[in-house]
Amino acid sequence: MIRCALCRNAPCDRACEKLSPSEALRSVWFANEQTAALRLPEENPCILCDAPCERACVRAGEVPIRDLVNRLYYQVKPECDTPIPENEDRLKCDLAA
Repeated sequence: MIRCALCRNAPCDRACEKLSPSEALRSVWFANEQTAALRLPEENPCILCDAPCERACVRAGEVPIRDLVNRLYYQVKPECDTPIPENEDRLKCDLAA
């Protein structure tokens, strides 16, 4: 999955209309599973999906994207303690200033 952390303009994102798999995978790689889980849509789009993201991946057949997203929904998300703030922009630093 290290290759997912480095993938730019990820083909899995282009193949998925419901979420950004590459963002979730990067968060998982950098041990930030709770944030990844909380950023997912309210309803799990992967539950009935045939995983076009996995076929579009440059490492097709090697990254179980659907299984990882389902794990975020059903194992990680229920254990999250703190919700993501509604207005995250106020927490960002202005690096241009």
